[in-house]
Amino acid sequence: MSTFSDNYSTAVATLGTLGDSRDGKQVLMCIPFYLVVPSTPGTAPVFNLGDKVPAGFKPRLVVALTDGLPASGGVGLTLAIGDAGSAARLMSAQDFDAAASFVGLDAAGYDYEYTADTQIIGTVNSSKTPVTGQHVFGFILGSPRKAT
Repeated sequence: MSTFSDNYSTAVATLGTLGDSRDGKQVLMCIPFYLVVPSTPGTAPVFNLGDKVPAGFKPRLVVALTDGLPASGGVGLTLAIGDAGSAARLMSAQDFDAAASFVGLDAAGYDYEYTADTQIIGTVNSSKTPVTGQHVFGFILGSPRKAT
């Protein structure tokens, strides 16, 4: 089964670009993610979130929602979204104790361009364990490599 990033990378290699460069504008790209906490996630787990972002991708906005990751609220369970180079590049640690949402982009992610296809990860803060079956979902909105 091919993934979004496989198809995107093949199309870029074949066509050269997928951005619409008319009038200097580009079509935005939406990369969704959906996580169901697996059984026995352990303490401070790191989760892969969705498909890889393609090389040349520049994030512009992150939307993340949850139904609450711990067994009860008020325990200080936070989640950061980023990549292997910076675990909080896209979203700094946000309190996901109860049903919550985040819309924004961390300063470290602003105008950052991925140089290779990169897996996006979610990192739970140390000493905390999310509950099996809970969810984190959302999307990353960004622009593909500028048309050449």
